[in-house]
Amino acid sequence: STSQEAVRLFAADADLLILVDKRLAHLARAESAEDELIPVLVSDDLALVQSKLNTAKEFDVAPEVLKRGEERVEEIKQLIADTQVALAKAVAGKNTQLLKDTLNEATRLNAITADVTNEARVRVAELEELDECTEKLLEVLDSDSMSRLRHRLKRAREAGADESILKRGDEAVAALTERKHEARRTLLDLTKSGTDADELEAAIVLAERLHATSNSRISKAKAKLAELRAR
Repeated sequence: STSQEAVRLFAADADLLILVDKRLAHLARAESAEDELIPVLVSDDLALVQSKLNTAKEFDVAPEVLKRGEERVEEIKQLIADTQVALAKAVAGKNTQLLKDTLNEATRLNAITADVTNEARVRVAELEELDECTEKLLEVLDSDSMSRLRHRLKRAREAGADESILKRGDEAVAALTERKHEARRTLLDLTKSGTDADELEAAIVLAERLHATSNSRISKAKAKLAELRAR
């Protein structure tokens, strides 16, 4: 009948409208997904880009846009892998600033586990100590204090300083040892047979500064100096 036909056509129109509404909603969501994906393609956040890409795939975003998303994901994965390798090399090396920079980059990329992060931080602390010990040793290479020089050389050696730096420290110890021996010999000779008060006084000052001999020998030299000054 006419009424039955009208009902059938109305139902058909209603089903069509539902399908149209669903399609329009799908297209709107696809457009939104594309709008959300494109801006993050400049990001290095793998989780973010992957999440937006997965959503875009669900809503049939344009293939060329999906391709850009997939390419960016691969680029970030490669960046993470390269950073992990660089961090391992930096941990094995002795460049403190390089290690810090690489660790910061790895952290920014979420490229490493908590254990690796802790290991790298421990190494940073070790290298900072090494740098400090090296710097302090270099400061006293021309020092007149044997005890200070030996102490700082020992610390630098224990911290793992470069052999070239340790060699300079050993050479400084040898040079200072020779200076002390020479100062002691000069003081003994002038105390025994010296005739120049100024020369003897200078020898006393140097021997005291270098801790080159005993207090008793210094006292004898000062007694001799007093005799020379009294003449």
